[in-house]
Amino acid sequence: MKFPLYQFNETIGLEKIVSIWGEMGVGKTTLALQIAFNTIQVGDSVYYFYSKPRLPLEKIESLLSTMDPNILKKLKTINLKDFNDLYRIVLDLEINFLKNKKEKNDYPKLIIIDSLTDLYRLDLNRDKKDKNVILNYKLNHLLGILAHINSNFSVDILIINEISYIHYEDHSHEIQSGGKVMRYWIPCSLKIARSEIMNKRIIYLYKNSEIQFELLATLSEKGFLNI
Repeated sequence: MKFPLYQFNETIGLEKIVSIWGEMGVGKTTLALQIAFNTIQVGDSVYYFYSKPRLPLEKIESLLSTMDPNILKKLKTINLKDFNDLYRIVLDLEINFLKNKKEKNDYPKLIIIDSLTDLYRLDLNRDKKDKNVILNYKLNHLLGILAHINSNFSVDILIINEISYIHYEDHSHEIQSGGKVMRYWIPCSLKIARSEIMNKRIIYLYKNSEIQFELLATLSEKGFLNI
């Protein structure tokens, strides 16, 4: 997984399963697409799962302005209807990968899910505890399958996540959605936060819920740039 900000390539090291989280509009999808394009530029394929009503074509066109348009063929986009749709597709991934590996066909080196717990939260129902227990099981199972795919096929996994809040000792704390399940399977994450300057973002690197590193970066039409 190659990040556009070289500091994170140095500090994340060998981590192959990473999540990006933060408030709406801070640049999570932009950063994910930059990582995707860094991957396809070296000839590897990317699966990009997205849950929004339409693909972010304007962002893609802006980021692709200096690249060969033919490279985009390496980016396979899959629109997700709901959480169960994602769960069903991920269950089939290992079988498809095994088939492609046996037949020596190309399979992706990076899987991006934008966004995982956005779909998960839409399916939560406060009045139906039994349904939520099943949903939590599916989230745990899905992340376990992705970790297995990463381990057995050397496929990097990038999860775009939303922000949630917990209340502790009369204070509200920001965490990534999915809680303990996400932290168990994906101990390494990047949180993107706004700064006092409009086009500047603070990006925090978390490992096991602790901040390891932070960086101030510029968010431009061409994506994230180092300051």
